Amino acid sequence: MEGLAIVFTALVAVFVFVEGGPLHASCKIQWELPAISDVSDAEIKGTHETPVKHYKDDISFKLTKAGTGCNGFSTSETWYAVLDYGTNYCNLENLITGAGLNATANYKETTSDDVCTQYSSHDCEKY
Repeated sequence: MEGLAIVFTALVAVFVFVEGGPLHASCKIQWELPAISDVSDAEIKGTHETPVKHYKDDISFKLTKAGTGCNGFSTSETWYAVLDYGTNYCNLENLITGAGLNATANYKETTSDDVCTQYSSHDCEKY
């Protein structure tokens, strides 16, 4: 059984290499949020649990210099997670949109499939 898990993991890693993107289900995003006027040296951490299968993802936001933005990162706690259908992206995006930060002047988001698992196929409406 252990050998099968190793073979499966190797096959998925090859698939991800061919498709491009992180080797573990995760997402990095950078936001420009000039409306934030005061930032302490802080990192906000949390956990998100998916509604159906109850997978857990770790989330963190690192605040940058006032007026410049925030770096977000979400990663699956499940060691074998490789593909996530954009779930880690949605973990972060739903918090930003729920707080209305995406509606601030000069808001900008930077990410891609290279650093955010299956970013281009995300559907955040289901979460």
